[in-house]
Amino acid sequence: MTHPNSTHNYELRYWMASSGIKPDEDTTIKPFPPPTMPQNLIAGNIDGYSVGEPWNTRVVSGGQGGALVTKYDIWNNAPEKVLQGRADFIDKNPETTKAVMKAVLKAQMWLDESWENREEAIKILAKDSYVKAPVDVLRKSMSGTFLYTKDVDSKNPMFNVFANYYAAYPYYSHGMWFITQMYRWGQLDKPVDMKATIEKVYRPDLFEVVAKEVGYSLPESPWKKDGVDEYNKFLDGKVWDPNKAVDYIYAFDVTSPKVSKEELAKVNKWTVATKQPSYVCPYGPAGCADPKFVTKK
Repeated sequence: MTHPNSTHNYELRYWMASSGIKPDEDTTIKPFPPPTMPQNLIAGNIDGYSVGEPWNTRVVSGGQGGALVTKYDIWNNAPEKVLQGRADFIDKNPETTKAVMKAVLKAQMWLDESWENREEAIKILAKDSYVKAPVDVLRKSMSGTFLYTKDVDSKNPMFNVFANYYAAYPYYSHGMWFITQMYRWGQLDKPVDMKATIEKVYRPDLFEVVAKEVGYSLPESPWKKDGVDEYNKFLDGKVWDPNKAVDYIYAFDVTSPKVSKEELAKVNKWTVATKQPSYVCPYGPAGCADPKFVTKK
């Protein structure tokens, strides 16, 4: 995987544990730079890897490996990359922060506006100064397909979503899910108030200001459940409810926390009001489950 605190690490562990595999006992999980993963797999230095595109398709398209599972298979429409900045930089440079956020959000909306825009983005990404990968390899995930095995495309327009279905929005509940995984796998060894922590790190307040200026729609609440709707299911059928965050950590058969449930419960006695967003595609057909959800004229 890419990093011990990466989404790849937590989702890989989630997938393994759902099959009864104990990640830290039955396997060895180590970080590797993404561009080196294909060559390490081909050389036999590793048995497999968890990484974002195009490094999976690079191996599969060459017939040197196969993809077993995708992030979408593990958790439909799960959050992925974030735009992060230091708190002191944001405080000192509010206008610069706002300008960067606007640029990123406008790019996300543009990417979901049309599949033609995606094609243009693929050509840009293929350049040496960016991903430096073949256009045909980059096209697989960006065009709503994915290669599990060579020459066999699977169709999933939601494989990469940038703006539709509130994909750009920093949900507190999404951030808290990652905190639960840090506890689940023993990365955190002291009890903390998970709500207070995520509300310091995630900034939907800053996002709201920028969103209104560029015409990006906002959900009713920064808190929601996952695993309950058609488009946010987990592969094991479990429900993620932030109001049951402590119970969630200890509800799995395979889990190895270093903090007791009682200790964590003492500092997490809060409740939040969750609201489920409707599935919507206000920006265009790219990344949308079905054209019937597209509202942009």
